[in-house]
Amino acid sequence: MSFGQGFGGIFGRPNDPSGGSDDSGGADRGNGFSSGSGGSSDGDARSSGGAGSRRPGALLLTLIILGVLVALFVLFTMVYTEVLWFNHLGYQQVFWTEYATKAILFVAAGLVMAAITWLALHLAYKYRPKNLAGQLRRNVEQYQKQLEPIRRLVFIGAPILIGFFAGTAAMNGWEQVLLFFNQVPYGMEDPEFGLDMTFYMATLPFLNTMISFLVSVVLVAGIAGLVVHYLYGGVRIEEGSGITVERAARFHVLIFAGVYMLLQAGR
Repeated sequence: MSFGQGFGGIFGRPNDPSGGSDDSGGADRGNGFSSGSGGSSDGDARSSGGAGSRRPGALLLTLIILGVLVALFVLFTMVYTEVLWFNHLGYQQVFWTEYATKAILFVAAGLVMAAITWLALHLAYKYRPKNLAGQLRRNVEQYQKQLEPIRRLVFIGAPILIGFFAGTAAMNGWEQVLLFFNQVPYGMEDPEFGLDMTFYMATLPFLNTMISFLVSVVLVAGIAGLVVHYLYGGVRIEEGSGITVERAARFHVLIFAGVYMLLQAGR
């Protein structure tokens, strides 16, 4: 055996089966190592991607909390400054009377608006049509599948949000409320109707404020109920037959329209 053959037997030539198998095994081991490294990299990428997807939610929650804290701090400084000012003038009772009236109006108006709006939404959903047939039923079911995951949230969150805005707006009528409940006879009657002048100075502005609020309640709750009727097939637009209104939706419209007309007549 020559030196070249011995050298080739040890290290293996390219056409040597044993040498080739050793090389392929090394390649396989190398590939296995590379694929393992790749899998680890993919896992790290997925884990970093998951962490990144969670960061926006945490950031948004942090921003909301900071915004609420800043708003509360600004509100506290404003109220505390007014408390110090009224105490300095000796009219702290005036301050507390005003803010107590505003708080009562906020709670009362917010609860009334939220309760009636929720009732309109609930009744419209409860008496939705359930005997639709054909393509119309399939279309309504598609709407329902899309709305059902958020229905409870909307039916609770929307009245609360609307009630909050209604209560905030109602606080502006604190002067009319205090004038009405603390009125005293003026001692002079209207020659046309025989009413004391206090009626025009205290009672009439209060009644107008109440009627305006009730009109807002009727309009908001009525529109909210109609939206639910439309989304669940109670009010629909059909080709050829035009607008179709189910019995529950007609009853809804008649009640709110009748109350609205009565309130307008009372103005």
